Parts: sequence; structure tokens; C-alpha cells
Amino acid sequence: MSVDNKITRAAIILLGREESVQLLSPNPVEITWRLMGEHTAYEHFYPPFLLTTEKLYEKIRILQIRLLPKSKMVKVEIPNYTKSSILEELYNCIAHQDYTMNSRVVVTEYPDKLVFENAGNFYERSAYDYFTSDQVIAKKYQNTCLASAMVSLDMIERAGFGIRGVFYGQVDRYLPLPDYIETSDSVTVNLYGSPIDNGYTEIMLENFDLSPEDLLCLDAVQKGNSVDEKVFNSLRNRGFITGRKPNYYLVSNLANKNDDVNDYDLRRKVIDVISASGSASRSDIEHGLEKDLEDMPSDVVDKKINAVITALKREGSIKNIGSRKGSKWVIVEK
Repeated sequence: MSVDNKITRAAIILLGREESVQLLSPNPVEITWRLMGEHTAYEHFYPPFLLTTEKLYEKIRILQIRLLPKSKMVKVEIPNYTKSSILEELYNCIAHQDYTMNSRVVVTEYPDKLVFENAGNFYERSAYDYFTSDQVIAKKYQNTCLASAMVSLDMIERAGFGIRGVFYGQVDRYLPLPDYIETSDSVTVNLYGSPIDNGYTEIMLENFDLSPEDLLCLDAVQKGNSVDEKVFNSLRNRGFITGRKPNYYLVSNLANKNDDVNDYDLRRKVIDVISASGSASRSDIEHGLEKDLEDMPSDVVDKKINAVITALKREGSIKNIGSRKGSKWVIVEK
């Protein structure tokens, strides 16, 4: 953290006391957090950034989002953000900030996303290169001494896996991919904390063999951005995209692969019937589905209800309790 027995700017930024920033005047070595929406707030954070970035993270609201995939009756619960992704973006802002531009890092918290802004250029390559290839390694930084110090403190790493981790952190939580918007003198990163398109969410929940290129294309369609034509056509042929240019829509192909959509609706209604009173008999379930099946012959209705109950039982969503005459179906807690 010193060169020729002199304290470096990197040492002040990462480890210095708040009052030491005057040594770097006129540059405002600070990070501003802003809360936007129904309620507004802000706070400024100063060195040592090794510690104060943790305090900024604690300002951000971590909420649980509940998603209900068509193939399951139990909701999937995920956090809107992960600590690793937030700190990765913060650390990148610090490492790649152009401190000669006398600008601060700004983190804005909206109801549905976090926006990170820093002056200067962020990457040697496109951030998306780090997502689509594990062979990309950063060879240079905006601030070499600062970046090296942050590597030594385990804040960042040189191989680009941190950026890759942010992308896959979104994929693992079925949320939109981050946007990296670079201009000649600034970088803006959008980190999403809620779904944009339900079709995209369904596809992410039900498909596990999508390539990074597939994911980038699906994400671009839901945001109305330009797409790679070859990847786009492949996804369209596989049933993930429908509509005509420029009005394209994302659709889950789960119904085509497993069952008709009506069966999923019936499963959900059975769960609703059971949940309403905590348990339900066969006759309760029949009554609850009466309007949905009123146009079907009685023997078909009986088979349909049997199939729906059996499917829910096999996937572990419900179980039967009680005696043969007084048997009841209940939800399996997970």
C-alpha cells in the first residue's frame, strides 16, 4: 500500500480515514447511495472503502420474491439481490473509477433494480464477454495500483469470474440479466431485483439447458433490445419466442413438453381448495372443480380429477391423511 515509503492513493481510498480524503482534493472520494420511489433517502460514504462498502450494502433492502412455476404447486422463494453481486458491482466501480474526473460513484436503489454509476471506463472488454466465455481474462485496469491492492484484499479478482458470477447469480434466481451500458466517460450497470416479463421467468424456471447466448437473447427480447439473429431464430424454432417483428413475446414451452395448460390450472385450483380450509376430501375437490369441468362427461371428469390428484401426489405437493372413509388431502409443507 506504499511506494518509496509514501502512502499511495490506493491506500487512502481503501484503508484511509474519512478525513484523509482531503489529501486527494479536489476529487470527491465518495460513494452516494440514493433511495428512489415512494420513499426517498440518501447517504454519502467515504473511505475506508474496505469497510464502508459493507455499510452501504446494509442500506439496501433485501426482500424475498415468490415465484410460482406452472409445473409446481409450491412457490419458489428467492432474494431480490445477493450480497456477492452488490459488492462485486460496488468494488468494480471503485476499481475502475476515473479519479481524475472529480466525480463520485452513485448507487441508486429503485423499487425494481439497483443502478451503479461510475466515471471512466469499466472494462478492457465487454462485460458480456466474461459471461459467454470462461477464457476471457482482464489484462489492464483503469487504476493498476488500486486494482492490485483490491486483489490482495480479496475484494476483486483478475480472471473476470466476479462479473460472470453476477450474471449467473441472476440466472440462478430467474431474474433479468444485468445491463452494462458504457459511454466514452461513464459506465452504468442495472442490476434487476424483480421480473420484467413473466414469459422469461417461466422459461428460466423450467429450462436448465440454455446457453449464455440463449439467455442473452431471451433477456434482450424481454427488454426490447436488438438480438443476435442466429440465436433468435434458434429460440423461435424451439418455441420460446412468438409474435411478429417488432412485437415479439416470450413463451414457456413447458405446456408443449409435459401437459396442456388446463391441467396446470386445475392443479393450482386443487391446491387452492385444500389451502382454503387446510384439508379437503375428494368431494370437496370435485365441488371446487365443478365449474371448470361442467362441459365434460361424468366419466371423463372422474378420470381428470384422478389424474390431477395423482400428479400432485407424485410431485410431493399433497398427501392423504385419515381413514378410508374420512380421508383428507393436505398440503405437504416444504
